[in-house]
Amino acid sequence: MNSAWDKFVLIGAAAVVLAVSGLFAFKAFSFPNQFMRDPIVKDDTIAENDVNRVKEANAIVKANAQWELPMKGDPPKPLPLFKSITIVEVNGNLIDMMNPTSELVRPPVSNQWLIEHNLPFLNAAVLSQDSDNDGFSNIEEWEVKTGPKDPNAHPPYTGKLYVKERKSKGYKLKFAAKPDAERFQIIREPTAAWQRRETFIMRIGEISSDQQFRIDAYEEIEKEINGIKKDVSELKITYMPSAEKQVIQKSISKIIPTYFGELTYDLGTVEPQNIKEGDTFTLSNDQKNKYRLLKIEEDSAKISVESDTGQKKDIEISKKS
Repeated sequence: MNSAWDKFVLIGAAAVVLAVSGLFAFKAFSFPNQFMRDPIVKDDTIAENDVNRVKEANAIVKANAQWELPMKGDPPKPLPLFKSITIVEVNGNLIDMMNPTSELVRPPVSNQWLIEHNLPFLNAAVLSQDSDNDGFSNIEEWEVKTGPKDPNAHPPYTGKLYVKERKSKGYKLKFAAKPDAERFQIIREPTAAWQRRETFIMRIGEISSDQQFRIDAYEEIEKEINGIKKDVSELKITYMPSAEKQVIQKSISKIIPTYFGELTYDLGTVEPQNIKEGDTFTLSNDQKNKYRLLKIEEDSAKISVESDTGQKKDIEISKKS
């Protein structure tokens, strides 16, 4: 009995094994059919571009994204991201370098300006330093709000220009005679600057051949001196180097001074060394601006500066203290 039952169980187990094996074999053979692709239909048409979307994307790419720091606090101050706020201890007080109401670390310069230009504000000599080697100290750059780290941005060169000395040379004239109703005889007498004597025969409105003066008007004057009538007529002239009006009296010599200025320049040289009033001069390291000496006094001078764009500005300079 037991032997028959064992055979029955064995036959049943064999049948189950065969059935499972057949199921796996069937699935294995049918597996590739589950990944069959749909037939491909050839299509050569090109979809129309969305021009507006392309333009929008192009504009975004070209746009210069400008990040603005959020403002926080009272009073508001910029709050840097991914960077700690600079705090400095001065005389036992903690100073927020970005707070515009905080105590100044290097007066009179603002703390924010020092931070903005990345200057070594912990160095006591920071204001006297020339961070970009352009000849101007950081405090000089602060005073005119130029970039202390940019050698092309600096105060005007005239800030380093000074009066050294005023010199003069005489131009000597004498109204000698009136040869006829229209002409006048004027003599240039010798001086250290004008060593050769020269005679000019001129009419009103004419400029002398040496380009130094112009006759503007004539006034006939006669005076009685000690009972004797004397011709003291006057010629009114313009001295061309300075555009000054002068009066020369008949038979009396008059010296008209021509002033020259000698200037010094901390960043280079001035050419020429002696500059006549009204003449131009150059600074050795400035090829853009044109300089002219307008007026020279004992301790000061007035100069004109013309930029490469044609803008003119008059500036006063003085002796170096």
